[in-house]
Amino acid sequence: MIKNYVRDFKMMPITMIKIPPLIGLCLLSLSTLSHVHAETSFAEELHQSCSNIQTDARLGKQAYDQEKYQLALKHFKDQARWSAFCQNNDEDNLLKISERDIELAFNNVGLTYQKLGQNNWARAWFAIFPQSSISQHNLKRLPALTQNSTISGKYVKYAGYGEWNTVEVTATKAEYTIRFSGLYM
Repeated sequence: MIKNYVRDFKMMPITMIKIPPLIGLCLLSLSTLSHVHAETSFAEELHQSCSNIQTDARLGKQAYDQEKYQLALKHFKDQARWSAFCQNNDEDNLLKISERDIELAFNNVGLTYQKLGQNNWARAWFAIFPQSSISQHNLKRLPALTQNSTISGKYVKYAGYGEWNTVEVTATKAEYTIRFSGLYM
């Protein structure tokens, strides 16, 4: 079947076109302007998207206080992702997102997981900033880890921007199945 595709593919003839110098200069200028416009558009889009961080923080806290933890988790995760992404891409530091802001956002996610009874996820989010006094305080409040007698389970490692690489190990009769889901940031 692939041979048919290769065989039926026909090359288009290449044609040379002579462009007068003035038109060539205009085309070059348009190309440069579109690049500048793309840069400006990214900066504008970044600023617009990053301006939602405070809204997510407010809505997350509101949901958390009302014990709507799944909704709080959604907003706090968005707050954490955008905080990390925006700080990393804000070359002119116009958004004023500090490392402390990001630590608080990630700890909000961890605290919400703790309220949902998902202590391992809470621990994972707190551990992203292990030197943070906030993270250290919250880690101490979690129950101690229990020793697992098998290697089966889900393993996570922080990938960046609020996302995780995961390895799932499941035991079958005489072997293990390993599934990896990862991101490169």
